[in-house]
Amino acid sequence: MCMLCMGAQSNTIVLRKHKKFHSLPETSTEFERKAQHFSAVMLCNPKFEGIRLAAERVTQKIGLPIIYTERLTNRRIYSVVKQLRRLGIKQLFIHGLIDGILDFVDYASKQFSSLSITVVYHSGVGVFNAQPNEAIILGRLLDMRDKLTFGFVEADHVKLFRSLGINAIPLRHAFTNNAIPDTVVKNPHGTLKLGLFVDSTRAVVKNFWTQLTALCLFEGAQIHLIETGKQLSTLIRHSHLRYCKSTLVFHPHMPHHELVHLTRTLDLLTHVTWTDALPGMVLDALSNAVPVLVSDNTEIFSSSVVLTRTLVVPRVDDPIFVFNMAKKAIKFTSSSPTTLLQEISALLDTLSSCSYLDWICALSWKDTKCKEHLEHPSCVKHK
Repeated sequence: MCMLCMGAQSNTIVLRKHKKFHSLPETSTEFERKAQHFSAVMLCNPKFEGIRLAAERVTQKIGLPIIYTERLTNRRIYSVVKQLRRLGIKQLFIHGLIDGILDFVDYASKQFSSLSITVVYHSGVGVFNAQPNEAIILGRLLDMRDKLTFGFVEADHVKLFRSLGINAIPLRHAFTNNAIPDTVVKNPHGTLKLGLFVDSTRAVVKNFWTQLTALCLFEGAQIHLIETGKQLSTLIRHSHLRYCKSTLVFHPHMPHHELVHLTRTLDLLTHVTWTDALPGMVLDALSNAVPVLVSDNTEIFSSSVVLTRTLVVPRVDDPIFVFNMAKKAIKFTSSSPTTLLQEISALLDTLSSCSYLDWICALSWKDTKCKEHLEHPSCVKHK
């Protein structure tokens, strides 16, 4: 049985007497009501934390229910398909490459041919450099393209796969849960607090060492890190980073709400990665008025010239350049907090509007406005 992680209370829907699933909403009655209202359900692995949080944002804003499962065994595939048929489901959105997804698509397309399946891919294509097995699974799904649609959380990926003749649609999840604070300067006269929360177990993809080297150039600052790798602190102590000018503060892996609370205390978060699509960590920071440095591989700031100029780093493997961009961002935050807050607020409104349209159009694609939106998925102007 899969265990539901932080972010929603668990409930079970009995699919067969010997097998149960966790789901969102938390009651079976409410789950079924939502599923039948939309004639659609989402499926995701609760252990894929970032993907799960993204799916839950969709549930909170759109209402689509979720079935959680860590893997799709033959028995579970049969049970899920049986339940979907019973509820009259017409659309299924599978978030991420859940173990067993190939068998599921093959079985469902044969036994439930009227079911429309969309695989929602949350990573950037560059992640294949570090995870070739994922590339192989996606490649095999592409061979089954006549049986499904591909949804991407970044419009650039939609354009790429369409150019390859693949049916692809945008499915962003840039929903935020709160109004941004009315202040952005956290520690004007105290110790500068910087955050680097990327997963050090995927150090290459997340550009971990370059970012940490850049932040270590700040004199007397605190750099807050998540101890995801067992040997991280030991490795740092034996590398060039033992000469770090800042104090490194290590935190254990923590639930999402605790991480958001820590983020609120920062003056700057860095997420200058090699490949990303629409990182939830960046959305969480922005929605709490925390500026975030990102690399130019994501279009998240494309609707704001000011934020692009201030927070987007084009030279991701240059610690000095990243350091100078960080100083520039902190200076701008201090000198123009009102402008920064206005830009962040407008940006989040734009991203939320685009995300809402993505999902509504995926559910009602025959609408004329939706056809136009799906054909031109980029959102580059503030709404």
